[in-house]
Amino acid sequence: MFELADAVASAPGRVGSLPGLSLEPEFRRGHGSVYAALTAGRIDESRLRRLLLAAVPAGRERLVWFAGDVSNWPRPEAVCSPQRLMVHDKSARTLAGHPVTSGWPFAVMAGLEWGP
Repeated sequence: MFELADAVASAPGRVGSLPGLSLEPEFRRGHGSVYAALTAGRIDESRLRRLLLAAVPAGRERLVWFAGDVSNWPRPEAVCSPQRLMVHDKSARTLAGHPVTSGWPFAVMAGLEWGP
């Protein structure tokens, strides 16, 4: 699972496909392992949280600051894709006239450092 995350993080540009990730040097397994990692892989969330917080230097008064963003990837045509949610899309043209469609939200978090 971590090699898969490394492959996503180090891929040059947007990831085109899951089998394409298996060609990244950071993913040292075969293309079938990509699907196996996503199906059966588990991440110890508390351990990952401790690891990530250890990498971010504490700022003034020992505070750690993060910036976050959630971007939506609208996919209304992907009716058989798993785990789609309702997401806001200002360009969506639905029958009810609301800017809501199905898709996936992606969250990005970044640790912020204090300046000199």
